[in-house]
Amino acid sequence: MCKKVMILGAGIYQLPLIQKSKELGHKTIVVSPRGNYPGIDESDIFLDIDTTDIDSVFEAAKLYDIDAILTSGTDVAVPSIGFVVDKLGLKGTSYQSALKSMDKSLMKEAFKDGGVPTAKFGISSNLAEAKQLASSIGFPLMVKASDSSGSRGVYKVEELAQLELLWKAAKEVSRNSLVVMEEFLDGVEFGAQAIVVDGAVIDIIFHNDTVTPAPNNAPLGHSVPCSISTSVLSDAEDIVKRAIEVLGVDNTVSNVDLMLVGGKPYIIEIGARMGATCLPENVENYLGIDIYGLLLDIALGKPIVFNPNTKRMANAARLLCAPKSGQLVAIDIPDELTENHSVIRIKVDKKPGDIVNEFKVGPDRIGEVIVTGSSYLEAEALAEKIAKKIKVHVI
Repeated sequence: MCKKVMILGAGIYQLPLIQKSKELGHKTIVVSPRGNYPGIDESDIFLDIDTTDIDSVFEAAKLYDIDAILTSGTDVAVPSIGFVVDKLGLKGTSYQSALKSMDKSLMKEAFKDGGVPTAKFGISSNLAEAKQLASSIGFPLMVKASDSSGSRGVYKVEELAQLELLWKAAKEVSRNSLVVMEEFLDGVEFGAQAIVVDGAVIDIIFHNDTVTPAPNNAPLGHSVPCSISTSVLSDAEDIVKRAIEVLGVDNTVSNVDLMLVGGKPYIIEIGARMGATCLPENVENYLGIDIYGLLLDIALGKPIVFNPNTKRMANAARLLCAPKSGQLVAIDIPDELTENHSVIRIKVDKKPGDIVNEFKVGPDRIGEVIVTGSSYLEAEALAEKIAKKIKVHVI
């Protein structure tokens, strides 16, 4: 029987989910503001609605009598999903839990109350509060827009002279005008995708992160298996499960950011949605499963059969980026790269004539490279080498 699936967002990180939904024969209703988003043309039904407009999303969900609602790679749509989940009795994270997973200020308070190891923090609404908190927390520190997505409004502040500029930049993209001030944890950044079904975490896949330099620290790629020791990952698994319980994240694949400091893992934040920057593809290749199909089955309340391969495939992904902002003229991909048997995929999102941005946040990407290797190190090195060989011409 054909199911009606509503997907919030039509961007590059929702596109594979939209395509998988259609491939599985579901009536796919895509909600997004009208714009240059690739998922719009892929939809069965397109609705020109802001994904953060909770009431309008709910009215559309009722009108089309949907069977499931979900997204991938974006946090801002998650509260709308939670509201619809509650009102229509669908599978997913509840509205109150969705708010906590999207709003960093609420999330950090929940971590504090629930005893989840996280960075020391404070919440500021004006520059005077920010300066007070900075004095208390100390430099360097992180400033984060409370309720943004895709690393927007997240900066490392090295000294007081930088605080006003970067705090204002964070506040500018914060919908609720709050900025989280956070202790800078100096360690190894890593992450996880946690598969949660009916209150139970059925698997946690840890991964390595590659990020841009400060002050942006935006994800540029990921690799698996994770380089962190098994003993530390065992501790990390415990705190990920605790954090998911504290927030109430459920019936989704949850994106988790962590930091290893002095041998101890800390939770940075958790999203009630699957990760971006090729993380679904990393997990899919590593486990040998259909991760987008699994996510759809979870949202539809289908019985979950989870049988990952015992032999795991080390792989790495790296985003392709423009050298500067401007108009894209051409992307040159040498034939030797596409003929390399270790290359899983080279994908280009943009075409000549498109306006592109110098990379600062995830949506600035112009494509991706995914490769395999005998180890995560080999895969990472190959992905970086290939990305450098692809020439991007911008005027």
